[in-house]
Amino acid sequence: MVNKIAKKRTYLDIIADMLSIADKGNGMKKTHLMYHTNLSYNQLRCYIDFLVKMDLLEVIKQSKDNIYRLTNKGRKFLEEYRKLKGLLTKAST
Repeated sequence: MVNKIAKKRTYLDIIADMLSIADKGNGMKKTHLMYHTNLSYNQLRCYIDFLVKMDLLEVIKQSKDNIYRLTNKGRKFLEEYRKLKGLLTKAST
């Protein structure tokens, strides 16, 4: 039996997860982001507030729902994050 140790996600990993998910389709509702990122509602709210404030996510109002969608700045952040993650992964092997 192989013993797998769960690795905790960093703050940046969670942000990257949220941005990746919000980039699918035409954005995501808050509930879908919460389920896909495995965050509590309060945690998710803090991250969303930060990401909107930093202009990495935008809020699109659709009837009574808010849809969260990746901005161009968010897309650029995600590209740079993936490059850095790739470099670090190569360096550790």
